[in-house]
Amino acid sequence: MRKIIFAVLIVFAFSSCSFITEDDIMLNVPSNIPLEEMTGEEIYYTLTYFDGEQVRSEYVAQNTKKLNVKVKKGSLSLFLLYPASTYTPLSAFYEPGKSTSVKFSYSDSSLIEFLINTAEYNPKLISRVSVSGLLARYEADEIDKIKFLDALEKGVINYSTDIKAEKKIVNLDNLTYGRWFSDRDDIDDIIVKDTAISIELNLYEGVYFYVHEDLKNMLTIVISENGESVSKVDEFEIWY
Repeated sequence: MRKIIFAVLIVFAFSSCSFITEDDIMLNVPSNIPLEEMTGEEIYYTLTYFDGEQVRSEYVAQNTKKLNVKVKKGSLSLFLLYPASTYTPLSAFYEPGKSTSVKFSYSDSSLIEFLINTAEYNPKLISRVSVSGLLARYEADEIDKIKFLDALEKGVINYSTDIKAEKKIVNLDNLTYGRWFSDRDDIDDIIVKDTAISIELNLYEGVYFYVHEDLKNMLTIVISENGESVSKVDEFEIWY
């Protein structure tokens, strides 16, 4: 009788393990966020993430430094944290077998944002990606997202130089004198010493934000995949 009971308990234990379908991921927010330092205020965030099956979003209150998120067990998961729901997101990712405690940063955001946007319409395609494999060979910004997506859709995950993008030249005229702070800690600030001199930047495709140190004006630069760029200066405002 005892042997029967013991056998039943063993079967139950293994069955219980098989029903664990989620991984608990701890997301750690850096203590210093450039946008908070610029405004001198704690701001709210929007968390957008791919949980291995679908893309979800949720509100994150001010002064939140740790987030616990459940994702599909054994699946690639991707995370974006948007300051004030609008500005350059911080990013993180989890791959099976890695630590379930991950830290947000700015350096990989362009790649993670691209992957999450793609997962909106083709989650199975994105689940095959090795983010760590890509980042071992490239910086996130230098990956040509169109070429990479084409390789994925053809079933050829190509990590060769075929998917490397080129920086684009952006010329800015008549920028106000002073320092323009980037909202990313991995992008240099713009320092204007003479408003009559054009500022030349070399940047990859994407959207970039800069805030003037005194006037609190926001410079937005948008660079398209074909190298065309648009820039504008607006009053910087955050709704809390």
